[in-house]
Amino acid sequence: MYNNHRLFIAIPLDNTNQNKLVQFQQTHLNPSVFNIVSKDNLHLTLVFLGNNDNNAILQISQILNKIAHHFNPFTIILDKIEYGPTPNRQRLVWIKGAPNKILQDVKNKLQEELYSYPNINFQGEHKGFIPHITLARIQNFNTPSLLPSKTTIETIMPIQFVANSLILFESQLTRKGAQYTTLYQAFFNN
Repeated sequence: MYNNHRLFIAIPLDNTNQNKLVQFQQTHLNPSVFNIVSKDNLHLTLVFLGNNDNNAILQISQILNKIAHHFNPFTIILDKIEYGPTPNRQRLVWIKGAPNKILQDVKNKLQEELYSYPNINFQGEHKGFIPHITLARIQNFNTPSLLPSKTTIETIMPIQFVANSLILFESQLTRKGAQYTTLYQAFFNN
């Protein structure tokens, strides 16, 4: 079957915290240096799936329902804005948080389920999971002199939100950056 949907699974961010992060973006991140993530695209990615077909979308939706049924809504706290993903590989600006056991359990269950469906294109992730929301991507890695200093970017700004659902997004890459479309949403037990 024709694979034409670039997919990922994420937890959405509430409007209040989106606005708080947008305010940081507007005051600290110059659009001539960064590709700013739009307010509607701010989310916490759990699993990147890559290209999948319509049959896989149906199966992934069923997996999201199954996983969501096993968890209650839970709180996520992110508190440190900095360059990422590592000090030596600065490719973006993100807000990250400490490990969260429930969030890690949700991610692990998702991966287990996804691996059990051979027709779902899923490679898995073999690096440690850092809960984060990407705020911007650096436009040109070859001109580090244009980047704001580490001390200008690094900020302690706690945000707290309730994870109440899992969303299957489709990502379409455009000249203006990625555009995300919600394909399916499964709510945690209430």
